[in-house]
Amino acid sequence: MNTSDTTDNGKQVFLNVRLNFNLRQVKNDVPTPIYAVYVFNGKQYKVPTGVKVIPSQWCKESQQAVESNVLNRYANRNNAIANRCINNFRERFSKTINEVCKGNNNDDFPLLFQQRNRSNMSKEPKKQPLIYTFQTLADKHQQETGKDIKSYVNTIANFRKFIGENGIEDDVRALDLQTLNQYKEWLLKSGKAIKTINDLLRAFRALVEMLNKKEQRTGDNYIDLRAFEMPKDNRSKEEKQSKAEPLTEEELETLWKYEKLTERETEARDIFVAQCLCGQRISDLPKVLSPDYPIEHNGDMEYITFHTIKTNETAVIPLFPQLKEIRKKYTDGFKHWKLEYIEDEEKQKTRVNRQNNKLNGVIKRVAEKAGIDRPVMYTEQKGGRKETRTAPLHELIHTHTARHTFVSIMARMGVPKDTIKIVTAHTNDAIIDQVYLHVTAEDKGRTLLNSLRANTQLQGSRLFGGLNSTTEQSHTPNATLTPTTTPTENILIERLEQKAVEAHKTEQRHIEQMEEKERQTAAREAFILQTGMTPEEYNQQFCETNHEPTAEETLFLQELHNKTDL
Repeated sequence: MNTSDTTDNGKQVFLNVRLNFNLRQVKNDVPTPIYAVYVFNGKQYKVPTGVKVIPSQWCKESQQAVESNVLNRYANRNNAIANRCINNFRERFSKTINEVCKGNNNDDFPLLFQQRNRSNMSKEPKKQPLIYTFQTLADKHQQETGKDIKSYVNTIANFRKFIGENGIEDDVRALDLQTLNQYKEWLLKSGKAIKTINDLLRAFRALVEMLNKKEQRTGDNYIDLRAFEMPKDNRSKEEKQSKAEPLTEEELETLWKYEKLTERETEARDIFVAQCLCGQRISDLPKVLSPDYPIEHNGDMEYITFHTIKTNETAVIPLFPQLKEIRKKYTDGFKHWKLEYIEDEEKQKTRVNRQNNKLNGVIKRVAEKAGIDRPVMYTEQKGGRKETRTAPLHELIHTHTARHTFVSIMARMGVPKDTIKIVTAHTNDAIIDQVYLHVTAEDKGRTLLNSLRANTQLQGSRLFGGLNSTTEQSHTPNATLTPTTTPTENILIERLEQKAVEAHKTEQRHIEQMEEKERQTAAREAFILQTGMTPEEYNQQFCETNHEPTAEETLFLQELHNKTDL
């Protein structure tokens, strides 16, 4: 093109310049460099732009890389980078022409343009491996907090497999919200349990938050995790607890007395039984077995006290004879298991050596040898699908089963909830009821009937007596029901079961109401966040006014509620 400009002295300057962008090669459909070719006063110059494009995605007429919905997001991203570089190149070219015209020296153009490109030419940022970055962030987190990073290690390993199978580039720039959602869908199709999937995703979200903070990512590079939805566990609370089946006292006694074990298996068995006798988590067991906590006396009762790790509540542990025996047996610690008691005064925590998975495997094997094979039906969710399964109890046992077992046995023996809470250091009854208490309608029926049988005055009544008329067996509290029951007993059991079902429904309604309140709170917070309101402004507009909400307000809040449904 011919360009003219008027200088300060009133003279015209004519420049014969032309700019085009050409590809190094067009035959093979692989990324190829883009060159800027310009002609100045009859002489041609070739300058690299520093970016590439796939030939089939290059438009010769518009001199631009194609950006289209037909292409995948990575192709559009790469082409957008190339187009930004080309546009910047054109802008520098135009500025150089203006400077030459004002200086009235045509010969300066190639030199000025070369210098301007050398200092300003857009180059694609250096590749930063994503997996390596995540590993570095996890290691740094462990150094700063001292916390275990196994969850991070597991999700990084799964994410590495995911990007390998899906052809995603191992580059920090390739990570965005869409990648997170792809990873979630990949996990849901992997056949893993929903709890495992959510554990992996929670750890991955934490890594992304670290990346956002470390890289100070903003704008298009920032990943807004508020827009990421975790997969839902569609099981009821009862179904979620169906796999946490405790041992009965008879099964625990069978396990304790079984002798055909190796030394390593015996130690694992004793660790599990000790947990069942004290009702503590595996992380608190070193305190139970440690001689550092002196034995206290109250009459003929012996006990120890300490603060638990998770809740920092005081636990009072009665020393049953078998528990005292285990404490005495392992005064010098375990030979095969590093159940180390480590107190960090600065961080106020006790930790146990990370061997829990191996310990769980050995406990399962010991339980299988001892014949703990009662069939247990439970519900699991694999991805988005629920499945009902049956397995022998020994396959479901792990260290936390011991805590369930302690609470259940205590409850079946009639120990009040408040007493159980003193041992386990729970803060309220609801936790025991919803998570640990496995007292069935049959247990309640057995307790009632045994109590009625033991009441001599009741048995002498003309209207309420006769419960023992069909059997000569004596009955004591907590005895097992005989296979044959009277019609009166059957009616009582049926009514108790019906009441148990009604109580369960009432409890479920209460839980649903609490969950609804939590969802409303989340919707309120999301509304405040999206609208930029302060909580005070929100309360004034929606909570402190007496008018009924309009149809528009109701519809908006309902849509927001659906979007933020937890």
